[in-house]
Amino acid sequence: MKLWIEEPKRIPVWITLGRTVLIPKTQDLTLAKDYRPITCLNTSYKIFTATLAKYVKNHVVENEIWDENQMGTCENVLGTVDQLIIDNAIMGEVKDYHRNLAVAYYDYQKAYDMVHHDWMLRVYDWMGIPEKICKVIKKLMNGWKTRLEVKTNKEVLLSRWINIKKGFLQEDTYSPIGFCLTEIPVMMMLQETDGYKMGLPGDRQLKRTHSLFIDDLKTYQENHVKLELANNILVQASLDTGAMYGVKKCAKIIFERGKMVKGNGLQIMGERIEALNPENNEIYKFLGCEQAAGSDMTRILVRVESEMRKRMIAITEMSLYDKNMIKAINCRVIPVAGYVMNVCRFTNKQLDELDKMIKSILKERKMHGRQCSNERLYLKRDAGGRGLKSLKDVYAETKVRVACYMANSKNKWIHEAWKREINKEGLSIKKEAECEMAQIDIKLELLEDEVRLEDERLEGDFQELWKVLKKEIKKKRKKKRLDSYKEKKMQSQTYMKLDIESHKWLTSNIDPKKVAAIVAMQEQMVETKAWKVHRGIGGNNDRCRLCKEYQENVMHLLSGCKVLAGTEYLRRHNNALMILCVEWGKLNGLLPPKTSWYKEKWEKGKIFENENQKMCWDFEYNLRKTTTARRPDVTIEDKNSKKILLIDMACPNENNIAEKRREKLTKYQQLAFEIRERRPGFEVTIVPIVIGCLGGGMKAVISQVKRLDFGEHKTNEICREMLKTVLFESESIIRKIISGLIQEN
Repeated sequence: MKLWIEEPKRIPVWITLGRTVLIPKTQDLTLAKDYRPITCLNTSYKIFTATLAKYVKNHVVENEIWDENQMGTCENVLGTVDQLIIDNAIMGEVKDYHRNLAVAYYDYQKAYDMVHHDWMLRVYDWMGIPEKICKVIKKLMNGWKTRLEVKTNKEVLLSRWINIKKGFLQEDTYSPIGFCLTEIPVMMMLQETDGYKMGLPGDRQLKRTHSLFIDDLKTYQENHVKLELANNILVQASLDTGAMYGVKKCAKIIFERGKMVKGNGLQIMGERIEALNPENNEIYKFLGCEQAAGSDMTRILVRVESEMRKRMIAITEMSLYDKNMIKAINCRVIPVAGYVMNVCRFTNKQLDELDKMIKSILKERKMHGRQCSNERLYLKRDAGGRGLKSLKDVYAETKVRVACYMANSKNKWIHEAWKREINKEGLSIKKEAECEMAQIDIKLELLEDEVRLEDERLEGDFQELWKVLKKEIKKKRKKKRLDSYKEKKMQSQTYMKLDIESHKWLTSNIDPKKVAAIVAMQEQMVETKAWKVHRGIGGNNDRCRLCKEYQENVMHLLSGCKVLAGTEYLRRHNNALMILCVEWGKLNGLLPPKTSWYKEKWEKGKIFENENQKMCWDFEYNLRKTTTARRPDVTIEDKNSKKILLIDMACPNENNIAEKRREKLTKYQQLAFEIRERRPGFEVTIVPIVIGCLGGGMKAVISQVKRLDFGEHKTNEICREMLKTVLFESESIIRKIISGLIQEN
């Protein structure tokens, strides 16, 4: 690439060739606008132009040519949020201090496609960009070509090669910065106008003429006359730059003494930009936020709720595993509201309603139990939850993040906006952020140019500062959520007996309905007879429908009903244990490598043996001395190391795990002693594998399975599969009983 910069002639012709795929946007494909063009470019080209873009941007910034009102392509900023923060401050001033203001919104029509190439080169020359870089850019521009591709039912149609004679190459990594540079001379002319003077009464020295993010432009002036002068600059400049405006997507707003009024429009390119009429509740969407006399929360909420609902329905209709579904919701649904939270204020009721909407859709699709706790839903997966983000949590975190950013920002307009927040008598971003932190027992102080955490000043830039705060927020919120969960005695009863390893099943690929059912089972939120009586909907009879002897609750149905002992419980036990045995058999050459545990059905006394290893399934020892316990579930013998493992498994309820483990150790002591006598020199070890019917005791299970020498990774993998199988079988038992598939004999 360095060679290409030194000798542009050596840049190969093929590197600038693109392929523009036309993606249908609607069913009616008769017009060009019904397609979305996506241009595919050579990776080497994109890497090269990304390097050029970085060099050019650094040159412009270092020489103080960059338009400081432009937040597009900038690093270490919030981007569009910066512009909305400044805009909100201006609109707040206008309203609070009854000031005059005239603003205009401009929509560039096909911004990247319309800029004249000669204008680009003139701008680069004026900026003092080195000649060799300009030659390289010119060489690339002269080579820009693409072919249109359209897929039909029968074939792929390709157009002839099309030369790009104006504008930028679509999907080029250089295009965003290249476009921003072409706007700088025009914006410099705008900065010569009077603009709007920001600041508190008596201290209005800071001028703002425009806000710009790539091609989204909003101009500010004190009145209509001055706004027309600014508008004329843009009109005249467009003749040189080639810029075109989608006039129907442009707008103007006039404020007189703090109130929005109907004003005259603006003439541009032979058309008219209309002024918004407050009597008709007209709004304009700027950088993703509906605006008129400030942000229009009513319209914003309607749009946000509608879009979130649409995305929720689409995601839950996909065939996604639970962890991927939750991730999709967090990445595609939550940000719809999350973005707006940066600059808009939501009430607790509004946030609750949005959270409720998400949960209601999950419940409708049986992806979240109707009586299950919100705490498990919002906890991280490594803590036994499902990892869904709460809108209330996102809102609190967003407000803290924005407030800290403003307090730490060196941007003069952001700083001015922050001064306004500090001096507000009512609710402000500063007060909201401090209050949100106080609710999770964190003391945060936000000063004009300082952030203090627990009375200690936080040093560093915003990224460093936010890293510290985010870590503290995460720790405190987890504790608060767990404390709240523990107060729900019935729902948290099982959870409190689970260790961190008992949550590993949540990392597996599992259907959301299955996950929801297992969580409901762990929280005792299953329609057993005891649950119905407790809820006052099942009469007074809480006896088990199968054995008639004990209270019918989750624990009884999963581990205490004698009717299920020889069938459902045995199948659960055997399936989980089979995973361990099959994997050990494959590792030691006793079973073919592709053996699947769920296909194996071993009879009592089954033996697998080779010259080095031996494995016995449900084998009864016939020794001279008498003992009642002669049939461990599995016996594994390593002939080389002279080690014998007596493996016995159980799936009791979570209250009896420790007792059951001790029972296994005691039960087979005599058998182990007899085997040692019969096999001198052999080390005999009892290996109790006790997995609670709801997943408890996994830390101890892992320590026992390690005796089989699988290695750490394989051990964890096997234990996770065993855990998952136990939970799946337990859920199946509950489901079959509740649905009537298992009935009294």
